[in-house]
Amino acid sequence: MRPLRWSLFGLLMVFWAVPLIAADGEADSLIKRMMNAVQGINYEGIFVYIQDHGVETMQIMHGVDDGVVRERLVTLSGDPRELVREGDVLLCMRRDSSGPCMEPRKTLQGLPGVVPMREYEAPVRRYYRVRLGETWRVANWHCRVVHIQPRDELRYGHRLCVHEESGMLLKSQLLTPAGQVLEQFMFTQLSFAEHIPAERFAPTLMSDRGEVMHWQEPAADDRVESMPTQWRIRELPRGFELTQATRRQMPGETHPVEHLLLSDGMASVSVFVVQVDQPRDLLVGMTRAGAMHALARPHEDHQITILGEVPAATMQMIAENIYRESADD
Repeated sequence: MRPLRWSLFGLLMVFWAVPLIAADGEADSLIKRMMNAVQGINYEGIFVYIQDHGVETMQIMHGVDDGVVRERLVTLSGDPRELVREGDVLLCMRRDSSGPCMEPRKTLQGLPGVVPMREYEAPVRRYYRVRLGETWRVANWHCRVVHIQPRDELRYGHRLCVHEESGMLLKSQLLTPAGQVLEQFMFTQLSFAEHIPAERFAPTLMSDRGEVMHWQEPAADDRVESMPTQWRIRELPRGFELTQATRRQMPGETHPVEHLLLSDGMASVSVFVVQVDQPRDLLVGMTRAGAMHALARPHEDHQITILGEVPAATMQMIAENIYRESADD
């Protein structure tokens, strides 16, 4: 068996799930405004993304035209990289040939490097405290802080600063249960626009020495199917439930990948299971990048890989309780 390496994430990020959140009163209203605003705001700006003492500076442009979302993301520090999105199609370019081109999750829902939210679920209040806080000034705009604090050690907290007039998220921090910042993003420049012409989203970083990655969300066909699963988890971390089980046939792969999605209503954990033909290809171990943990363990001739922005103890608990139910059970 081989140790788990962080490069495994590239294949699995296409399954990444959308977390959910709940709140009360004014905080609830502000979060709803943010959720509704993200799809329709036209803006451009510069933001910094901080993780594990590393800092990335990026330029972003985001627009919506006739219901089609367009986005262009360019690195301003480190190796030159550019990502252009139109609808569900991503085109990523880089001049070097090492490392990931760019993580799609950093532009999910048009919000760079933050937890996206789509709907509320009342049970979340059992596991998080949500309240309004002070007013900050970010990128020369005033924003209101929303504190989301976990009630136990099994999940992370969030501190969001939202521009109240537009609903735009200007700053986001992901926090340990003790309040330590694990990763964050913050705009340093930001401007809003009525309309951004489509030609401004055209890619500019083209090089024969580099790499172009073209990715498109697969159509809803028989390659992805909801299904009952033989894989079970004896004891889930408090508040987490199995919300989805699917199977996907990945291009070029012999065996389909089963995906189990676990959620507490906000945080989510993905469990991937795939049959492996050669024992030497099995991975084992856990690694971390910022708030993201990846844990791999074998189960007979199957590889189990767990991905989640949750504490290591939560990952271990899930891994130790996974088993395959036999047909006779």
